[in-house]
Amino acid sequence: MNFYLYKTCYYHEIQQTYHNIITTHTIPEGLLALYIKNVSIKNSCTYAIKNTILSNYMFKSNIDLCTIENLPDLVSWLLNNGYTVDKCSTLKIDNAVLICKKLD
Repeated sequence: MNFYLYKTCYYHEIQQTYHNIITTHTIPEGLLALYIKNVSIKNSCTYAIKNTILSNYMFKSNIDLCTIENLPDLVSWLLNNGYTVDKCSTLKIDNAVLICKKLD
């Protein structure tokens, strides 16, 4: 099953700052599911990716979620953990950053 990654504006209430975080419309299959967090954005819930997934990577934001700056490292993690990234189809989907799929 495909899942989409989106760039979503998120307001961090404690820090009172805005961040462009990476979200998805569903909980993906596989190991990535362990790094999904339910967040509230504009009174609706969505799924964000926790930045603990990037523990071995260079840039981690000061919030507990992956930001758009983490996208290259997140793509590397996805590819190294059995996911595909369909960059060609992404251009056809509004607001989508990437279309991904867990390989069986």
